[in-house]
Amino acid sequence: MGAPALKEEELEVIGKYVKTHLNEWLGDTNVLPFSKQIDMVERITSVESGIMNLQEQLKQQMIFTEKRFDLMEKRFEQVDVRFKQMFAYFTTSFIIIAALMSLYQFLG
Repeated sequence: MGAPALKEEELEVIGKYVKTHLNEWLGDTNVLPFSKQIDMVERITSVESGIMNLQEQLKQQMIFTEKRFDLMEKRFEQVDVRFKQMFAYFTTSFIIIAALMSLYQFLG
């Protein structure tokens, strides 16, 4: 009627053969064994958490840098105000001296 069932010894021989060649066959098909898949998932999770940490550190560094630039901008604005004051002082002084010299020549 049907095909005769395999004997127990034949099944054991086939099982041993399959076990010894399974990794080789899976390597040919680019399928990883389950234990290696778990390792890969753990590695991927570790890499993702590392990337998230780096991203958070980068955000904090950008905030810190932005604050430093704001402080530097305020300092430059103060210096700019001081230069404008000095320029106004020197210009006013020059005008006064020039006026006094002209007045001296006119009167003298």
